Amino acid sequence: MEKETAGKPVYALGDRFATACLMTAIGGFLDAYTFTQHGGVFASTQTGNLVLFAISIMNGQFTAALQKIVPVGLFCCGILSTHWVEHHLNGTGRNFWRLGVILVEIVIFVAVGFLPTRTPAILITSAIAFTTALQMTAFRSMNGLGYANMFSTGNLQKAMNNLYSTLATRNRAAGEKFGHYGGLVLCFVAGALVSSLAGRWLTTRSIWVVAGILVIFSTVQLRLSLSAEIYLDRNH
Repeated sequence: MEKETAGKPVYALGDRFATACLMTAIGGFLDAYTFTQHGGVFASTQTGNLVLFAISIMNGQFTAALQKIVPVGLFCCGILSTHWVEHHLNGTGRNFWRLGVILVEIVIFVAVGFLPTRTPAILITSAIAFTTALQMTAFRSMNGLGYANMFSTGNLQKAMNNLYSTLATRNRAAGEKFGHYGGLVLCFVAGALVSSLAGRWLTTRSIWVVAGILVIFSTVQLRLSLSAEIYLDRNH
């Protein structure tokens, strides 16, 4: 979403590169969190869950299969829920639908941090899978470019594609895109590093770091919108 100022696009805060960096760092944080604190799984990477689901079915391990497919189902529900919210609440002018999505994330992250260590991992990974789907769907545009903030394969591919175009054709636009996508990959890694460090001291409650970051981010969005300095979104 954007508007024109002096012939140049001005992107809403939710669609800016800085926001994409923050959301991608959170994606790296959450993947490292579930891997180190909850059973060595990646809550946002559903490809692995689908593969393990198929293997479990073939081996007759139906309980294990259920544990792998439930997070996938919650991930799908998260995507559909976000689209529903966007469709019904994303009106003209100022609107706050993304803040609603972030609020749900914050509540879930705070709740997860309070859960005892004996809580079944499937409950935690499923809840986080739902939130990753919310965030990935709500924040999917960066300066007019599509990106993923919950995994890095696509961003890395786009970075390399644009790096080749830059070297082969001296295309300045491709160089800028390489910088954007390459920056996202680094942010993902940085988020995972912070998660690993926080987990050493806070263990399962390290997820509150993400909740705190989202509280600050949503507060900034709200204040900027109310002061009319920027719109959270605008329909074309």
